[in-house]
Amino acid sequence: MTILSLDYALAPEHMYPIALEQCQDGLLWADQHRAELGVDGPLGVGGDSAGGNFAALLSQWAVATGGPTLDWQVLINPVLDFPAVEKASTESHRLYGDSPMLSTEAMQVFLASYFESPAAMVEASPLCTDIDCSALPPAFIAVGECDALHDDSVNYAKKLRAAGVPVQLEVYQGMPHNFMTLTNISGTARRFLKDLTDATTAWANGANAGQP
Repeated sequence: MTILSLDYALAPEHMYPIALEQCQDGLLWADQHRAELGVDGPLGVGGDSAGGNFAALLSQWAVATGGPTLDWQVLINPVLDFPAVEKASTESHRLYGDSPMLSTEAMQVFLASYFESPAAMVEASPLCTDIDCSALPPAFIAVGECDALHDDSVNYAKKLRAAGVPVQLEVYQGMPHNFMTLTNISGTARRFLKDLTDATTAWANGANAGQP
């Protein structure tokens, strides 16, 4: 398996959609240079937190524009509904919005540094898409039970499954945002790494992971 890690411009100096467009360019480049990269199998995207947002948006963009064919998407603690962050409108924001790992208040500050308009927030929210989700690739979605973004993942898994997309949703009990950094002290975090490795290995070998 070949892994390509992308760097991109950061806010507030570079606001939406600059970073996303750079990731789109990176995905196009990777698809066009498969031989150079030694890639002759499935192509997928993945990311954590804001990177999970990019991975979901890239999957939608590839379908909407006839871009590279993606075989899977990995979304780890993704932010998928920016208007819900702005309004703290989901149950998980109300229950876990004060988490020291990532608070709702901190995310709301980030919004002001990243978006120039409410319309941009909606455009960057995969949960708000009106594209035909049935053509999206199978998804592995991982989120902590005690993450303010928990409901984003659960709601997106429901949206994809309703469209017939295979989804493996893993909710890790007692875990906050960014829990994969806790592998030295948490068996649950280590189980996430195994789940992720198993899912991506299966996809790399041509399996269709997840449950529709």
